[in-house]
Amino acid sequence: MGWLLFFYSVPSKPVSNRMKVWRKLIKAGAVQLKGSIYILPDTEEHYDFEFLQWLVSEIDGMKGEGAFTRIKKIETMKNTEIIACFDEQRGSDYRDIRKSLDDLERRLGSIQKGSRDQNTKAISEQLDKLVREYDGIAAVDFFHSSNGKSLSEKIDNLNKCERIPLARPKARRWV
Repeated sequence: MGWLLFFYSVPSKPVSNRMKVWRKLIKAGAVQLKGSIYILPDTEEHYDFEFLQWLVSEIDGMKGEGAFTRIKKIETMKNTEIIACFDEQRGSDYRDIRKSLDDLERRLGSIQKGSRDQNTKAISEQLDKLVREYDGIAAVDFFHSSNGKSLSEKIDNLNKCERIPLARPKARRWV
């Protein structure tokens, strides 16, 4: 397994430039190691689609500097420690979705018990939205974290709720 390290610096003003770079790295699934050093698994997707080359030119346009390198290992960290950083970040990303799914599950339970009248269309739309959010995170869950797997199972269970006419979005299947 190899890694891509990305380094950058941009002028402190405007602050929005730093946020733009940070958001793009986070959206790509990068994890911050130290300061402005980010890491990604060295895959064809990250390297061949020229994401990092493009980001370097974006940073140059902001009058900053950016660079990246391919490495086989980090001497002071084991691969398992690096993977744990990715899993921790994805776990943080999944937490909000889990909380919303728990609320949705309570609402569905309330409907099934007949205690409250709920709008099933709104619940279905909320589930669709949460599945889309989940799919976005799962796409950058490079090491298939346990949080992602359990959340996928929770979504599958909600999709099996046959007493309520919900749309049946498909969550990412873990292999």
